[in-house]
Amino acid sequence: MEKPYPGRAIINSTFNGLEIIIPSKKSWAVTIFLFGWLGGWSMGEYFALSELIKPKTYSLAEAKHFRAVDMLYDSTVRGRRNNQGPFDDTGTIHFDYGLQTVQCASGISVAEAELIFEKLTQRGIKLNR
Repeated sequence: MEKPYPGRAIINSTFNGLEIIIPSKKSWAVTIFLFGWLGGWSMGEYFALSELIKPKTYSLAEAKHFRAVDMLYDSTVRGRRNNQGPFDDTGTIHFDYGLQTVQCASGISVAEAELIFEKLTQRGIKLNR
């Protein structure tokens, strides 16, 4: 003899009244897709953050023409005037490294950059200025 379908709802009688629990339907295809999709996003975020955190190192022997540039008053930066976004790669200290110009130390003044150059020179580090 076939038993009748008991339903998905679970009804419990408690001191506070009735507790009715209706479990949701589960689609395993959607669950597997979402797990893979979220896993892919998590891996992408991990690799992106690891690139942001990893410090860049340069050989002083290959670095040439160290200079301090006041970015607030340089009106030729990418054809824009004083328009620095939060992700622009601008900085006060500039130097040539191979065929590229590296810009770093954003947020410091020209006077502080010159002090850094002076301290490095006092320690015997030869800066090709």
